[in-house]
Formats: sequence, C-alpha cells, structure tokens
Amino acid sequence: MLTLGAPLPEAIRRDPEAGRITDWEMRRIQIEFTAALAAWWELEDTNPDRAERRTQAAWEFLTMPRINTVTEDDVLYHLDSKMTELHFELEPDPDAGALLTKEWPVRLQANAAVVEAYRNGPIESLHAGRSMDGVADWPHVRRLYAPELQRITAWSVHRLMTWIAARRSYRSEGYSFMVARGLRQCSTWSADQESASVYYRKPTR
Repeated sequence: MLTLGAPLPEAIRRDPEAGRITDWEMRRIQIEFTAALAAWWELEDTNPDRAERRTQAAWEFLTMPRINTVTEDDVLYHLDSKMTELHFELEPDPDAGALLTKEWPVRLQANAAVVEAYRNGPIESLHAGRSMDGVADWPHVRRLYAPELQRITAWSVHRLMTWIAARRSYRSEGYSFMVARGLRQCSTWSADQESASVYYRKPTR
C-alpha cells in the first residue's frame, strides 16, 4: 500500500520533518505485525516442525528483501549485550525477581518484541513529523522506497532475531524482564486484534 502509486513530490520526500505514514496506517501495521508474530510463536511452541516448514516456504515463495548480513555471531553478540543491560536494570528494580520468571501471554510477548525491534527504529522517522497537508492521507501516493525498506528491514531483522533467540534460550535468565521492559512502551497496544481499519481524508486539492 505504501510502496505503490505515483511518487511523492521530491520536496516532500526529502523533507526530514514530513511524516509519510499516518497514525491509522502505523496502528494497522503494528497490530498485524504483532498478531502474525504471536501466531507464529504459538505454532512454534505447539508444532515446531510445521513452523519451520512455513518459515522455509515464506523464504522461498514470498517476495521480500533478502538480508544476508545477519550471522549467528551477530545474534549472540546482541543477545549478550541485551542481557548485560538487563542486569544493570534489574539491580534497583524491586520487582526484578518476579519479572525474571513471569509467564507472559504470547501476544504480549509479541507486542514487546515489535515495539523494540521495529516500532522504535527507523520506521519512526518516516511516521513522526508534521502532516503533509493531506498527501499522507492519499492511498494512491507512493511513500516508501526501496532503500528505505531495506534499511528498515535490516535494522528490524537484527533486533527481532535477538528476541527470537532470547525467547528460545533465556526464558529463565531475563527474557521475561525483556518483555516487561518492552510492554512499558506499548501498554495501550491491542492484545487480541488481528487488523485495523485505515481511514483517509479526501484530497484537498
């Protein structure tokens, strides 16, 4: 939706203060992202072989940017760094003991992962900013371009892989605290919706 249609005027595209993704669109993106991630994690928990087949099928048949720069060492480095950060945060937190072992619903885990691995990244620079006088509300205007998508994808893949590895390997050593920290940033996000409507204003010119 954001990558099709007529291109933006160059002045708007290069304006760092112009918001190119509306609040309605961002809400829908993050709801569908978290719902899909939660569904995949639930499948991985109950039927890991089927989850692996679906992942392989998605890789082979869906058109998506290929990110080949993430290695196991990258993931372990980010994960170790994150766990070091958590230890510093845990010391003054009176609820640290309970948070370390708390079992969070899968959808809330997904919300926390998406807010930290996607929502707080470069996508925000395209969402935040002043209104584009109605241009952002035109569904037929292209507002995201290949270099931007690649940057957003690369940034998010590294961080989401860290979350996936932490969920698999560190459930008793800080993962629950990671979720708690993420949820502080998205406490109003839906815990059950799978999608949301997007509303566009009529063009003013």
